[in-house]
Amino acid sequence: MEELKNGRYVYFHEHIGEGRTSKVFKGFDTATKREIAIKRMIKSEEANKESNIMKKIPKHPFLCEYIDFYENQLYAFIIMGYLNGERLGFYKFGNIYPLNKAIEITMNILDGIEPFHEAGMLHCDLSPHNILLSKDQKSIQIIDFGCTVQKDKNGKFNGKPMIGTLGFYPPEQKMKGKSSLDDSTDLYSIACIFLYLINGKAPFFINKTCNQISNPALKSIVKKATSYKKSDRYQSANEMKEAISSLRR
Repeated sequence: MEELKNGRYVYFHEHIGEGRTSKVFKGFDTATKREIAIKRMIKSEEANKESNIMKKIPKHPFLCEYIDFYENQLYAFIIMGYLNGERLGFYKFGNIYPLNKAIEITMNILDGIEPFHEAGMLHCDLSPHNILLSKDQKSIQIIDFGCTVQKDKNGKFNGKPMIGTLGFYPPEQKMKGKSSLDDSTDLYSIACIFLYLINGKAPFFINKTCNQISNPALKSIVKKATSYKKSDRYQSANEMKEAISSLRR
């Protein structure tokens, strides 16, 4: 067991998640008597950037909660809220969910990303790897904000995020700043997650994947959300939620 901040936080040696330059551990906040997650990062600059973004994240049950930040000579640590669950999936393949369950999970992701967008931020790496699903499958949590970009004073997203996860990022992210980003950038990725949930695999060939859907209403929704032109997509999380909710009727 390791201690941080003079024993305020403790965490266990076995990690519960791993990224390119980080590991996530389950821990405990001795002051508030609650379980926490602790992200241990090698690169201080990346850790500071993600920590500063997380401080601005609105309070929402589907968004990972920021608690604290700490650095020592070896690592930087982001202390976060803990959800008892596991990642929605890993890269190429995952579980196939019934349509109603896939709709519920997708709606939860949209519920979480809506206040995030309203706060002037884009996640830019929404994929099954960055969505936690609770053990009882009733709740989700959006995690990992290392690729997030923010609006400038003119209301434009001018950042150049890392490309994201292959099979889930829209074409404008591949252009590395040569094409503007907007809310539909994240909505494209959420539509890809929706396809992943109903097919059990990443939609690497988006047009082919959409055209294989037999349900006309479902096909229309995912094709619109994954249009090449941003202006042809849903322009807000609420608009996309309304479309997906119609599948329940």
